[in-house]
Amino acid sequence: MARKRTGFRSLRQIAKLRATVRKPEDIDRIAEKAGLSSLLLNPHLAGPMDFTDLGLGRGVYMPVMISDRSGGRPSMFDLGPGETATIGALVSDEGITLRKVTRDKASAKPIAVGSTYTETWTTLEGKRRVSFKMRVTSLDRKVGTLVAEGAGTFPSHLRIPIIFRCYFFSCCITVTVLV
Repeated sequence: MARKRTGFRSLRQIAKLRATVRKPEDIDRIAEKAGLSSLLLNPHLAGPMDFTDLGLGRGVYMPVMISDRSGGRPSMFDLGPGETATIGALVSDEGITLRKVTRDKASAKPIAVGSTYTETWTTLEGKRRVSFKMRVTSLDRKVGTLVAEGAGTFPSHLRIPIIFRCYFFSCCITVTVLV
């Protein structure tokens, strides 16, 4: 029995968009108009990630580049209170899942030890797959590292408490699941 994958555009949706393109320069404008924003993904910093236990599958995680250009994102150090940034994408056998981070509105700027934020992994359509609160436990602006820990809500098939410890290296992530 085939599994239903989420996070992939249907061929019908892609064909409909393709039919409106007349020249290469149209692609980004038409995609943006349809709510399909482009991301500056950096495949050179991509790495394998296994989130099967969270229902996200096993695949390749690619960070969004820190850039002022369209499709880029701000540094985690510069994300202001209440701001959200898409910081990466997991391309797996379960589909494409976007990783988004929102700084807590009560957090002081600049980011500091004790600052909190919510991390959410969503499908391309915006359906929430995983969400959890994180608290910054250490950071080093010179090196570009930030360590955060947290816990949250996961797919209902999980019956064990899970705590995350994330290490952000400029725009890479290593996640250790602690049970």
